[in-house]
Amino acid sequence: TWEDCSSITSFPLIDTSSATTFSQCWQNCSSLTSFPANAFDTNIATNYSNSFLNTNLTTQSIDNVLVSLDASGVSNGSFSQSGGSAPSATGDTAVDNLVIKGWTVTTT
Repeated sequence: TWEDCSSITSFPLIDTSSATTFSQCWQNCSSLTSFPANAFDTNIATNYSNSFLNTNLTTQSIDNVLVSLDASGVSNGSFSQSGGSAPSATGDTAVDNLVIKGWTVTTT
């Protein structure tokens, strides 16, 4: 959707509840640093493959994404992110919870 949008630096909170896949959505948004909390709390999607590859997310933003995916309660998904910061202990806990739910998770 926003793939290769290299000028975007932040993303607003939008309703993602009916989306079924986010594969490659923000891939190559190399200036993207800020992503809101709770963005995926109510959605049903399981495919976030390459969704945040080559971004520049801050630690807080990657934590926001991971915690929100965990909060959604969805099982057996895939998520990948590269570039930017690594998750903090909070994000790492969300990753652990997602793996328990059958997710494959790759982060910076």
